[in-house]
Amino acid sequence: MTNDLWMLYQTTRFILPNQSAVSYENEWARFAIVSARNTQGKQQTEQQNQQYEERMECWLQSEDIDFQRIYGCSPTLDYIEPSYQINIPDKTAAVELSRLFRQNALFWIEHDQLWLVPCRKLQFAEVKLGLFSERLMEFAVL
Repeated sequence: MTNDLWMLYQTTRFILPNQSAVSYENEWARFAIVSARNTQGKQQTEQQNQQYEERMECWLQSEDIDFQRIYGCSPTLDYIEPSYQINIPDKTAAVELSRLFRQNALFWIEHDQLWLVPCRKLQFAEVKLGLFSERLMEFAVL
C-alpha cells in the first residue's frame, strides 16, 4: 500500500442509510467498520466487489455477528464505498476479520474515538482520527 492511499484513508467520512441504527451515541460502544471491496487496495470490478460482499455477509451470518450497512466516502462525496459496521467488541478479532477478507485497514470506533488500523503487515501504525460522530453524515440518503 502506498503512503498516498494511507493518507487518503485518513480523510474518510461515513454515511448511514436513513433506517440505520449505528450505536455510536453510546460513549462506550466499540465496533469496526470494514469494507469487503477492492481487496488489498486494488480496484476491482463491480461484480467482483459484490461477490466479496456476499462472502463477507455469509461469513458474518455464519459466525452470528451483528452487522449493518454503512458507507465510507470522500469528504466531497465523489467516492462512496459500501462497507459494514460490525458489532465486534474486540479490535484484534476485527483485524483478523479484515485480514481474512484481504483488506489493508479498518476503522475502529471506541468511546466515539475513530482510529484507522492497518490490518496487514504494513509500514503504517494506527492513527487516531478524532471523533467518529464528527465524521458521520447522517443526513445522506442512499
